[in-house]
Amino acid sequence: MSPLPPARRVRRAFIRAGLLISFVIFFAGGYYVLFGQWIAGHASGGFMLGTALVLVGICIGIFAVVAAIGLALSTVFPDEPYP
Repeated sequence: MSPLPPARRVRRAFIRAGLLISFVIFFAGGYYVLFGQWIAGHASGGFMLGTALVLVGICIGIFAVVAAIGLALSTVFPDEPYP
């Protein structure tokens, strides 16, 4: 098995970190916001769906920022594995 090039390892690490951060924010924020709206009973289903979609958009944006940072940092490292 040949080791991955350093640039690919950096990209992979940042994409995994971005996914993890996005999932944690979505589930923590979704639990806090959506569960509170559901229990209180003051929000309609459409409003809760809109809130969930806004939260999804925020999480996608956070993932894009983290992945872009990883892609930018990976340009510093070589794309060939070390001998």
